[in-house]
Amino acid sequence: MGFLGNIFLEPTDVSFANVTFGEGTVNAVASDFYANLNGSPHPQNNFGGVGGCNVTTGCLVFQFDEVYTGTKGPPFSIGDFLWAIPWQYWVGSAARTQFATANHHQFTDATGKASIEKAGAGPFSKNASDPTSTY
Repeated sequence: MGFLGNIFLEPTDVSFANVTFGEGTVNAVASDFYANLNGSPHPQNNFGGVGGCNVTTGCLVFQFDEVYTGTKGPPFSIGDFLWAIPWQYWVGSAARTQFATANHHQFTDATGKASIEKAGAGPFSKNASDPTSTY
């Protein structure tokens, strides 16, 4: 289960020049099909700078958000996985400040249909019989 995406910061009428964006650490809350991932840490990361701002899309974070939590085969069952990821910013050498929580949520049903969503994008789903891809 995974995704590759762009992050755009809002509000769209604010400049994020000189801001660095990153995500903080948090442990997963997972159950049933994903129970083996319960407590898995989301590492603190640094996506880097922000730019390309405009009033339509907001400001683009310069690095892709890429997540991959692995492959699990049958037998399939209902399962739930959540990282409530702290979104953080800082300027220069200042301390990180959390400004939002971006929920990374993935879930499965008993047929093997897997869905994923993050921070309001999605859910995006695939059935167990769908061809795999690297995005």
